Amino acid sequence: MIRLTRVTFEPKVNALRRSILRNASFRFEHPRMAVLHADPQERGLLADLLVGQKMPVSGRVDWAVEPSWPIGQARFLQLELTGWQNLTMIADLYHAPARAARLALEPFDHMDLMDLPLRRWLPAARLQFAYCLGLAPEFGSYVLHGALAPPGWRSYPLWARRFGERVAHRQLIVLTPQAALLPKLNPVHVGVVEGRFVLVTDPQAFLRGASLLPDEERPEEPQAADDSQNDPFL
Repeated sequence: MIRLTRVTFEPKVNALRRSILRNASFRFEHPRMAVLHADPQERGLLADLLVGQKMPVSGRVDWAVEPSWPIGQARFLQLELTGWQNLTMIADLYHAPARAARLALEPFDHMDLMDLPLRRWLPAARLQFAYCLGLAPEFGSYVLHGALAPPGWRSYPLWARRFGERVAHRQLIVLTPQAALLPKLNPVHVGVVEGRFVLVTDPQAFLRGASLLPDEERPEEPQAADDSQNDPFL
């Protein structure tokens, strides 16, 4: 469980403070929860807050168990280090056994890059590597930033199965702009309204902003992944 108590969250974005939460209290206590948010920057910042990588201006964030970093983000990777050095860094930091660290790389399509510094990798390869590293440690709860795999990931079905096994008996919180991708997950949906988390009963209407924008100004619903793509939660 993740509990927010009177949290005001105003992180800096391009040197300007952005007010995202204001005196917000909420408990993320359901085993499967989805935070619906269309703004990619704010979605990432909320993910950072939920795992403790960013701190609120005021209030408290408490964790009943150790959360993951935001799975689906690659910002933590050290670009001057090789793939093997990044793997060792994560294994040492989170006390992951060497065997678990090696197994985490089985779904990685670019093992030929592992001896190179990450600055020489394409962004898609770095992101795929970041997803795989999320399988190395065992966390008490998982925060997934986004619900789509990087494009062209041949071994994604294997990662999806491994990740599904990992979160089977752990809490999973997904931050996503695409509620249509989550029907099999059957999460409790949450949104941010006027700086506070609220439960959402109609995810599609919430994401369209049906009560706020006329039809011609509504953003289009993002396209879901191809149906042949394995769902990461199964």
